[in-house]
Amino acid sequence: TLDAFPVRGCLELPRAPLQSVTEIAYLDSAGDAQIVDTAVYGVDTSSEPGTIFLKNSQVWPSTFSQQGAITITYIAGWPNYAAIPASLKMLILLLIGHFYEHREATIEKALTEIPNGIERLFWLHRVEVLR
Repeated sequence: TLDAFPVRGCLELPRAPLQSVTEIAYLDSAGDAQIVDTAVYGVDTSSEPGTIFLKNSQVWPSTFSQQGAITITYIAGWPNYAAIPASLKMLILLLIGHFYEHREATIEKALTEIPNGIERLFWLHRVEVLR
């Protein structure tokens, strides 16, 4: 959800990879629920993070001044197991092994960090969203 549409016209979605945008719902200036026509915006699924942008000569509609006045419904993630990057599959296996080795409810030495190799794999797939 968002409180208002962006001034410059582009929305970055915080989950990747973006597959599609189902709908953009909003409260109009009178407070009534509306859906943004797909002719108004385009979707870029090839960038990370995925973005929603205004098409030429289009403007975002006016919204009711309220928190969460805009709701974007979208599908993100990999479409199937084969599409998941091998490094993420490796990351999951490493984490499972780490947690298996340190599965006790209480231990003598507190674990404050995950192993360095696992952290580096996390950083390979980190997506930053600017707001």
